Amino acid sequence: MPHTIALFTGSFNPPTLAHRQVLQRVRQELPTVPVVVIPAARTIHKDPSTLAPFANRMAMVSMMVAGLDDVSVSEVATHVPSAETVALVAAVRAQYNSAHIILVMGADVFATLPQWQDWQVLTADNSFYVLARHPGAIDGVVMPTPLVTQASDLATQPCWYADKSFVADASASAVRAGDGHDYLADDVRDYIAQHGLYL
Repeated sequence: MPHTIALFTGSFNPPTLAHRQVLQRVRQELPTVPVVVIPAARTIHKDPSTLAPFANRMAMVSMMVAGLDDVSVSEVATHVPSAETVALVAAVRAQYNSAHIILVMGADVFATLPQWQDWQVLTADNSFYVLARHPGAIDGVVMPTPLVTQASDLATQPCWYADKSFVADASASAVRAGDGHDYLADDVRDYIAQHGLYL
């Protein structure tokens, strides 16, 4: 089992080209750290009626990660009764033999961390790879965990790294609204059409 793993979690409703770009960036910056993509089985802050079935999202995420080295997809979220991230991380850490975990997320999500259940536990025990996505998105964000200047430091101690140069506009909400099909890989777009998703 790896000593350090990166987790990329989310609803992936649907997975977009931006999600793949995130994975490519993390693998580029952390070439020795495997990445596990975990689609959410349930959500807390989103309308469940907008969520495609889990099996469909798993299938699309598997398409999205195809060809990426050391990137896998896990359905572990289906075995965790809580939708809270702290519970998911605990389950993953047990599965991966107490590995050090790097959570991968956008700046908009990271900024809401103090609203999460047991967020102090997350910041005390894990590292965070934070992607700006939009210019200035990380400016002014303050967290109790140390901010480091090298992505490689994420594997050595609980801390966070701000990838300010990463920019991606692809939006899953635009796809669900019918306006963002250019944000999808061809096979994911075909899958959505074949299964009548997001109509």
